[in-house]
Amino acid sequence: MRKSLLIAAMFGMSVAASAQQTFTHITIKSGFNQDVICEDKDRITETTTQSDAPDLQGIDGSGFAFFTTGVQTNGAMCGDDGMFKSSRTGATFKVMPTQLNALVLKGTKKTTVAGNSVIIPGSAVRGELVFETPIKAKSIYVVGTSADGDSQIKVTINYTDNTTADGSITMYDWGSSSSDANQAAVVTNLGRIATKKNWAGAAGNIDAYSFKLYESAVNTDNTKTIKSVTVEQTSDDRSVAIFAVSTSNDVVANGIGEVEAPSAVAAYYTLDGVRVAEPVRGVTIVKYTNGLTRKIVKK
Repeated sequence: MRKSLLIAAMFGMSVAASAQQTFTHITIKSGFNQDVICEDKDRITETTTQSDAPDLQGIDGSGFAFFTTGVQTNGAMCGDDGMFKSSRTGATFKVMPTQLNALVLKGTKKTTVAGNSVIIPGSAVRGELVFETPIKAKSIYVVGTSADGDSQIKVTINYTDNTTADGSITMYDWGSSSSDANQAAVVTNLGRIATKKNWAGAAGNIDAYSFKLYESAVNTDNTKTIKSVTVEQTSDDRSVAIFAVSTSNDVVANGIGEVEAPSAVAAYYTLDGVRVAEPVRGVTIVKYTNGLTRKIVKK
């Protein structure tokens, strides 16, 4: 059967799930390197990762982190059980507030000291999230955020047969109000809490309620078993935090990976069942000659 290699950015790309789409939460066996979800404001130095090194603590260079409803309900990322749901797809994700719960990647910092250009290496620029149970799937959904600006990220799908599929994505800044960021956002109006004294005040201070988590979808080869995902931060002066992964039994438009090519398109329909000549702005139902149907979104 003919296959095609689809490689594209997918953060901010509108993706509609089919009515039969189901999601499986992936338990990460290893790869998380920081605790950046506070569950006890009064014990914040004990319940988040602490570091003496500048810029290595928290999601961003200022040492901010997210928090659970154990701190306060307003602005919380999740409950104390770590559960939260995507507002875009309905996929359920689970984090571990009391353990290492994020893969935090901080790119190289470029600054000037006494008129001289200085490069400060990041805490990590690459990390591998290893699945506790390898799985076959048509796509992977990743939830994360970026700080200090949008980030370009290389994503590698690692299969148990030691083959890989590479692609690149854009992770939007956690405070972005761009239309692309808003479409990719799955959790909004989050607060952030200082894990150390910074410009916002003492450790434990909560700053604003305007931050977001974003969801990305990556197509995979469903004839192969996925064992892990490698994420590489390729932008300078940016920080990225990846919190959770789910898999899906459906493909997404413009994902990455080697995926089965669908048969020819038989027809396009609007949501109210009207046949059209081509995809319309918004949601279009695509019917293929093999009987498969999918929903796609056109901006």
